[in-house]
Amino acid sequence: MQQISKKETIMSNQYIKLKNQQEEEINKFPMVFAFNNKQFKEGMEKLGIDPKEAPDRVFKLYGGGYYLKENAPRLRALLTKHKKEIEEARKDKEFLFHMFNFELSNYEYCITGDINETLDALGITSKELQDNKKMQEALKLAEEIQSDTSIKNY
Repeated sequence: MQQISKKETIMSNQYIKLKNQQEEEINKFPMVFAFNNKQFKEGMEKLGIDPKEAPDRVFKLYGGGYYLKENAPRLRALLTKHKKEIEEARKDKEFLFHMFNFELSNYEYCITGDINETLDALGITSKELQDNKKMQEALKLAEEIQSDTSIKNY
């Protein structure tokens, strides 16, 4: 059997591809982040408005983000598109496996043995998991791989 490189594995991982695509689309959206007055002023200039106009022309996002009110429909449409893409992708068992495998690793399942942080991060309720056999199977396989990984790494 031909050995597959880590890069090839990542490139074939539909979950990572979708995450990267969505991140790229968010990064292209005209918004800025500011955590002090200087950054706020620079951000408003980047958005093309005078900082004094900001209260009437920008919305503030959680985490220090700002975007023009006129772009709210575009942002809403983009986030709706992303949600639909994830919902559609989650119908595929291979996607589910890659999603769980990536996020279990991200939330250190191999150390904690706890899936709750992973499920929370993915917005998956225990009821949703319980009602979705395909999701259960993908999670079980990812848990087994993460458990095997932790044994090999120690």
